Amino acid sequence: MQVLSSRRACPNSGRGFAEPDPRLLSFNSPQGWCLTCHGTGLEIKEFDADQTGEESQWLDANGSGAPCSACHGRRLNPVALHLRLGGRSISELTAMTVDELQKFRQRLRLDKRGRPLHAMRSSRSAAGCSFSHRSDSAT
Repeated sequence: MQVLSSRRACPNSGRGFAEPDPRLLSFNSPQGWCLTCHGTGLEIKEFDADQTGEESQWLDANGSGAPCSACHGRRLNPVALHLRLGGRSISELTAMTVDELQKFRQRLRLDKRGRPLHAMRSSRSAAGCSFSHRSDSAT
């Protein structure tokens, strides 16, 4: 049996969690990035939070980094990776192709709390916003 809490707290350990913030879902933000790799997804020797955004320069100088063992290359911290939309983490969603993501979005059913997200999604569709197909070489 799985117990869920509407109070943003673990019913077993009592650990509480802050209201989700959009920055939590960004590996470019200290709120969301993996504390070990600082959002790079890689283990880069002597790389720290002050140098985030400079990964390519560090990799050019120091060779390629191995995937970070703490986040398995997913770039986000454990709290961010445990947030779910339609049963999927942000890491799983961003790994999808545009076609897969569009199919997921069409199947997504949101409750009352998710309706603002649905309204935003509908207004973007009505405005003619679209995405180009993601290539595997895109960064």
